[in-house]
Amino acid sequence: SDFIAVELVEGKATFSFGGARTAITSISVNKYLTNGRWFKVTATRNNRVASLSVEDCTESGEYCKLCQAGDESCFTKDIGDTGTLNFNSNQMYFGGMDQVQPIIIRPEQVKSDDFVGCVKSLTINGQQMNLKTSFIASSGILSSCPIPGGLC
Repeated sequence: SDFIAVELVEGKATFSFGGARTAITSISVNKYLTNGRWFKVTATRNNRVASLSVEDCTESGEYCKLCQAGDESCFTKDIGDTGTLNFNSNQMYFGGMDQVQPIIIRPEQVKSDDFVGCVKSLTINGQQMNLKTSFIASSGILSSCPIPGGLC
C-alpha cells in the first residue's frame, strides 16, 4: 500500500510519502522539536509537491511565529516521484501503531511506531480532529499531557 507519514526522526519533524512500488520522498526541517516547547508543524502535499514547515510557538502554544516559504530555518519542500496515492482502505494512525509488523516489512517507509510527546491539536484537510474519537485509529493516546513541570 502507498503511505504518507509525519513523524519525529532524531528529534526533527519528517514528512514522507511514497508508493508501494515507487521511490519514497522524505523531507525534514533542521529544527529540533524535543526541547519541551510548543511548535506548529504543517505538512502539505499537492500531487507530487510536498512541503513541511515548523513554527515556534509561545509557552502556552496559543500563538506561533509565522514561517515564510523559502526560510530554510523553518521550511523545506521537494517534488516526489509518486502522484496519486492509494491507501487501499487502510486506516490512518495517529500517535502510534498498534502493530509493528507493517514497519518491519517496509522499514524504509516509517522510522518509528510511536510518538512520545504532547500534541495540542490535529487538522487534516482543513478539518479539526478530535484526537480520541475521530475516524483515525490511534494507540496510546491520553486525554492530557503527562509530562511534569513546564514541558509542553
